[in-house]
Amino acid sequence: NPITSLEGLPSKLKYLNCSTTHITTFNGLPEGLEYLKSDSCHSLKAIDISSNYITNIISSYCDNIKEITRLPSSLRNLDVSWCLSLRNVQYFPSNLRSFKCGECVIRELPLLPDTLTKLHVYITHLEKLDYIPKALVYLSLEVCFLTKLPELHEGLRYIVVRTNYLDTANIVI
Repeated sequence: NPITSLEGLPSKLKYLNCSTTHITTFNGLPEGLEYLKSDSCHSLKAIDISSNYITNIISSYCDNIKEITRLPSSLRNLDVSWCLSLRNVQYFPSNLRSFKCGECVIRELPLLPDTLTKLHVYITHLEKLDYIPKALVYLSLEVCFLTKLPELHEGLRYIVVRTNYLDTANIVI
């Protein structure tokens, strides 16, 4: 029988790779879990995690995730690449440092936290980005529907903005 639940995991578990399982929610995660990898979990419809210890979430190739409703306040790195149905991210935790998403239908991102140092968004429907945090050093926006960028700052060290609809006269550093 395929694994459909994460209930009953050891309470001291720190690392969990539940990729290619048939889980439908993240209910039952141990409170001390720090790293969660759930690639190719095609039964997942949302990321809704209340645990406050997880620092890394990689949920790539989860075709049916439509939204991210709740994330741990401890989260530092989030990768939701190739989540083809992802439409909505309600918010980012204030400690997030890296966000990667691609091949999804997100049109707008919530306010980026001031701690964000890496933003990699590719092949999305992203139309609007209002703010670039001062901590950001890596910015990659590839194959999006952006027509303008917010004001960029001197701290950026890596910028890719290829295949957008940008008016390059509006890029200000």
